[in-house]
Amino acid sequence: MKNINKKLVQILESFSAKEIREFRKFISSPFFTKGRNYIPFLNEILKAISKKQFKPEKKVSKEIDKLSDQTIRNRYWELYKLAEDFIIFKDLSENTVERNRILLRNLTGKKLYSSFNLRLKETLKMLDKEKFSIKKHQDVSYFSLLNLEYLQDNDDAKHYFRESFEISKNDFSYDLLNFFEIGIEIIVNLRYKFKLDAEYIQDFLKELKITKVISRFENSDSVNEKVTAMYYYLYKAFENQDEEKFYYRSRKIFNETYNMLCDSFKISTFHHMINYCIIKRNEGLFLINYELFRLFNEKLDQDLTPELKYGHNLFNHFRSYVHVGISIKEYKWVEDFILKYSDSLPSEIRESEVKLTYAKLNFAKNKFEETLSYLDGVRTKKYQQYTDISQLKLCSFFELQKYEDAFSEIDKLLHYMRNHKEITENFYTYNMNFLKYYQKILKFKMNTEKLNPGFTIKEIESQNKIARKEWLLEKLKELDC
Repeated sequence: MKNINKKLVQILESFSAKEIREFRKFISSPFFTKGRNYIPFLNEILKAISKKQFKPEKKVSKEIDKLSDQTIRNRYWELYKLAEDFIIFKDLSENTVERNRILLRNLTGKKLYSSFNLRLKETLKMLDKEKFSIKKHQDVSYFSLLNLEYLQDNDDAKHYFRESFEISKNDFSYDLLNFFEIGIEIIVNLRYKFKLDAEYIQDFLKELKITKVISRFENSDSVNEKVTAMYYYLYKAFENQDEEKFYYRSRKIFNETYNMLCDSFKISTFHHMINYCIIKRNEGLFLINYELFRLFNEKLDQDLTPELKYGHNLFNHFRSYVHVGISIKEYKWVEDFILKYSDSLPSEIRESEVKLTYAKLNFAKNKFEETLSYLDGVRTKKYQQYTDISQLKLCSFFELQKYEDAFSEIDKLLHYMRNHKEITENFYTYNMNFLKYYQKILKFKMNTEKLNPGFTIKEIESQNKIARKEWLLEKLKELDC
């Protein structure tokens, strides 16, 4: 095959067998291809894909072989563009709302108002049956604006102003919701030390005086307005993290509107609520683990857990589910979770994640030899996993009085932390603080350094950014007895 187009290969490789068959029919239509025959070119590409051989071949089909190199390059490029058109065509054929969006826009442009009115009513009726989502709001807003054009062209002032007010009211609640979500994202990012030029947004949100509006929204029959109130309280919870009442007001509205929300919006809301609870837990509020456990179980019960399938740790919450279950001593739940959901982990991290999880579970049960056995041979490129493994080894070595092994592991972890620049500042602080106090306790235990356990306990209790805080405090309290 001559002059292969790599983009064309990639796009065809992404097609299923059914899509290949449909694409073949698509490029056989003279309406799309202007009478040009692309089937021989498609066959050559598919043959190369099946052979995994993408170097030019000496023998190709007669239809292609007689063409110049430039013409062949042009045909493959045209075939690539047809593949893009096929993707768009296929999506539109399966998406009634998007198809109606295009149709209604053209019907108004052609002043075909009778057909427009009929199709618009059908579309709005269909959207009304959908559960709440940002996409639904945007679609309703778009079709309502098209209707305004129709009403204006037909001098229907009464309905025009009523429709205009409804659009403005819905857009007002949606815009507020959007602002609150932006505010949440800014607070979370700033907490993790990401530099953002966002002061003007924060100032704007702080100056909003809308408590009366939100109170009305909270008691409204409109799901749009209730959801806006939910996100207002969720934003206030992030902004005022000492006042948990805002979180629980948001949680209450979430429970009330749950069955009216689409799955993608539920997942987004769960994400924010879980983030809030994790922040509170990291600040030392242990009881929030019970709320986290409820959130996780609700997600699992509704199968709203796409994050369990991600291969990167930024959004992979498998370890968070395990951590919460262990923290409230739901050991049987953790075992069931591992058995049921470990297969959903990406294959490249599955074995190491499962071994690490069983190590954590055994450590929580004070089975320290078993913990080390599970950790033996675990290899990972993820710094979150590496530090988990190292900390479990250090704590197990301490419990088993293997102090020389502990000092050796300290050196390894210190070297790792200092030489992996991808580690975030926040994560680095948590782990270095753990090492700082772990070494103090270890040296005191070996009678090589003096320590005031009571003073150190107060010091650790006042420290928010420290890994394995509960374990360190437990060991100090044992020394202080």
